[in-house]
Order: sequence, then structure tokens, then C-alpha cells
Amino acid sequence: NGPPPARVAELGSHKATMQQQITQAEALKNAQTKNVLALFECDKKQVDDEYKAQLEFFQSRLIDSLEQKQRAMARQVGFKHGRRPADPAKGDAKGGEGDAKRAKAAPGPSVNYMLKPEECKADIEEILRNVDHYTVRSAAMASGDAHGGNEVWYDRSRLQLHCHGHSFERNGAVLVYQHGQRLEDEWTISAMNAVETTLRASDGAKLKVTLSQLRSGRYSLKPPM
Repeated sequence: NGPPPARVAELGSHKATMQQQITQAEALKNAQTKNVLALFECDKKQVDDEYKAQLEFFQSRLIDSLEQKQRAMARQVGFKHGRRPADPAKGDAKGGEGDAKRAKAAPGPSVNYMLKPEECKADIEEILRNVDHYTVRSAAMASGDAHGGNEVWYDRSRLQLHCHGHSFERNGAVLVYQHGQRLEDEWTISAMNAVETTLRASDGAKLKVTLSQLRSGRYSLKPPM
């Protein structure tokens, strides 16, 4: 004697319900696994992009600093070794022969680009301050929901810079203010990332403004009138 038909039918119904729940659980597990993997890839890309942005930022700062020191050194060398006019009272009236002899005998300028200890210390402190500030959570903001209430942030998904209620895009015109005083040149945004914004003036001059400087109020950006 087997189980009653009603009991068999009820058991079959329970098995069907159980199989349906198992199928739903498998689908949910697969969806959650995909979400976790997608979030991991997003965070990984965010870290890679932030590292690249920091590397480009510090490389640019280092190049600009070296170029400024080279220009200053060249001006100093030119000032010290500039040719003096001939002085007839000292026997230099014959076509500047005295100057030519002195120039020939004088050794070439010895240019040394080694940083002074205090300059090295200042550069290291600046780098440490920036590394501490531009973390993945505070600087590499991927969307409007991730800016954490900051008035200055970079929207990586839309490639837009948000600054105190205004949004800017690459190659757009912008007004630049330093300590509340407008810079007279006409500026265009040539590049931007989660660390800094590069501006170019109409005469080709370049200005790099970090998001930290925009947050502190040292610089501010506004759309043209």
C-alpha cells in the first residue's frame, strides 16, 4: 500500500515550490556576485586613475619647479657675465680688445641645479601634504553621489569640474580669480582631473590650479558673463 494520492500531490507541490525557491536563490546569488565584482573593478579603476593623476600632478609640479629654477639661474648668470662697454680710460678703446681677452680667459659659468636643503624639505612637505589630502575617497570622486558634500569636486563619469555651484568642461572659457581679484587674461580649461585643473591664457601662458586651492579659496572659477 502506497501513500494516499492526496499526500503524493501535496508532496509534489512542495517539491515544486522548493525548486522554484532554489532557482530564485541561485539567480539572486549570481546577481549579487556580479555586483560585487563590478564594484571591485570600479574601485580598482578608481585607484589606478587616482594614482595616475597623482603621478602626472607631481611630475608636472617637478618639471615646472625645475624650469623656474633654470630660468632664474640663467638670468643670474646673464647678469653676472654680461659684457661691459669699452672704457677708453682703461685701455679698452681698441675695438673692445680688453673685453675679448677677459672673456677668453674667464672660465664658463658653473651652473648647479642641486636643490638647497631647505628647498628639498619644502618640496617633501608639500608632497606629503598632497598625498595625505588626495586620497581615493576624498579626491577621486566618480559621480555626484560620491562628492560627500564638497563644493569643489570632479565628476569623473561626466568629465566635469563642479566649483561652488558652477560646472565646467574641458575647452570651456572661464574667469579666474586669485584671492578674490580677477586675473585679466582670458582663460580656457585645457585639462582637468580629480587632482588639478590646467588653464591656458590667450597668450599661451599656463596655470595649474589644484582642487585643494579651489576649496581653500585661494583660487576660484566662474563662467564668463
